[in-house]
Amino acid sequence: MGEETSSPAVGDPPTDVVVTQEGNGVMLEALPEPPAPMSFYDPQLREEILKELWDSQFFTIIIEQAVEVDGELYVPLCIRYLNKEDIQCEETLAFIPYNADTSALADAIETALSEKWGLNMAYCRGLALLTVGYVGVQMGAVCSAIAEKYPQAVRAVSSAVSLNVWLARSSPVAEVADGAVLTENLLQWFTADTRRQNKLEDAIIGAFLHDEAKGNELRDKLVKNWEKSHDMQELMVELLEALMLCLNELKDEGSSAERRQASEFFDAIWNFEFIFSTVVGKHVLAVTNKLSGSLQGKPLDMLLAIDTLPDLNDSLCKLRNDIDVHHKAWFEEAVALAAKLQVSTLHSVLLEPLSDFYVESVSMKVIEHSISEVADLFNEKVLDTLRALEIVPYAMSKVETTTFGGLLFRLYSEDLPDKVSLFQEIKSWKEKWLDPLAGYLPTTILDTLKTSQIRSFSNIETLLRLQVILPFSRKESSFRVGKRSLQGFMQQQKRSLAELHPL
Repeated sequence: MGEETSSPAVGDPPTDVVVTQEGNGVMLEALPEPPAPMSFYDPQLREEILKELWDSQFFTIIIEQAVEVDGELYVPLCIRYLNKEDIQCEETLAFIPYNADTSALADAIETALSEKWGLNMAYCRGLALLTVGYVGVQMGAVCSAIAEKYPQAVRAVSSAVSLNVWLARSSPVAEVADGAVLTENLLQWFTADTRRQNKLEDAIIGAFLHDEAKGNELRDKLVKNWEKSHDMQELMVELLEALMLCLNELKDEGSSAERRQASEFFDAIWNFEFIFSTVVGKHVLAVTNKLSGSLQGKPLDMLLAIDTLPDLNDSLCKLRNDIDVHHKAWFEEAVALAAKLQVSTLHSVLLEPLSDFYVESVSMKVIEHSISEVADLFNEKVLDTLRALEIVPYAMSKVETTTFGGLLFRLYSEDLPDKVSLFQEIKSWKEKWLDPLAGYLPTTILDTLKTSQIRSFSNIETLLRLQVILPFSRKESSFRVGKRSLQGFMQQQKRSLAELHPL
């Protein structure tokens, strides 16, 4: 006889309840429903947004930093697109409940975009990852799964943060990653308030009385957008003394919230682990500093940066190969800085074993992470996509290549409205802009889209509209955030599901 399948007996409880016994009675308790995808918007608003998304055709998926809402972890899902007015836009479409199952998480993201929002995933051209920590590791696997299913979706570095900030935040070494976030938050806290920034500037000048030029240089580096910084760890090492003096004073000044925050910052940076990890970050990220800056620049800067990658990889590999020599110097620098700031360290007899421990657990891992991320973020597919920026007239005038047409055809032939005429169109495009009488040459993608006669170059126009939504394309001055600010929501002390709508 075949094996019989069991079926629920009459009177069995449904599968979404649990049976408990209390005294002589039996009670049925409903199991909590699993968290569902949510959105900022109700169905009517979603319909309005969707009309604009359909008009734009191409889009990039941005997976933002995971956020807790009513005790549950959600992954915000944004997309970047170009609207009919040629304005770059980013919109937060969904909050996806975190799931330890990578496949289920990838399916949930695709379902939210394709079924709930009605987007055609075949038009997804870019993937950007901004979430870090253990969730970030898993979301990296999710990005790979999406890219495998939709090969034209290229995962690349996001212009939302500098490469160096990303390398620090995403470090597998907790001390380095946490230290990077702490450094960013601390500098942001000082520069967000005029009184605190003035106090820090005065402390910098006081600390560099012997070198006024250096003091003025450091003071001028106090910017607002720290997420775009390329040398934050180096600056932190230079400013540590001035910062600690300021924090020590602010512990007894201002509001209770300000005093408490100053005290927390002081305790967090007044330890050797933070100092050492920051020194290591300073030296390793110095290698990628120039590339980080170029990627925040214009198309020509980005094109020229591609040529520096072989030398950059060689420099990182040399750091790894000579790790013992470099680590020894970094450890000694950190010990000297700690002594100067009267930060307690282990007895001198124990410092050598500590250094031996840190060489593998910190220094080597930081270097290897930079090597790995640069390789992933600038693989051959990404480099080809970056090379397509040569279509911008000013860049074209500086780095013209003979294989450009073939590259564009190979990458984007399926997206072109008239691919048969692509090579003739590129020839006419070059003649137009490389003519000595051409005059002003547009330097950015959006500037190029605004030029007269762009409608006469249908393939070029399509390529420009596609390039501008990719993760590495910098946000121009006309950039538009969504109808509801994700950043504002994430900065709230308490976030509630009552503020969101079921998707």
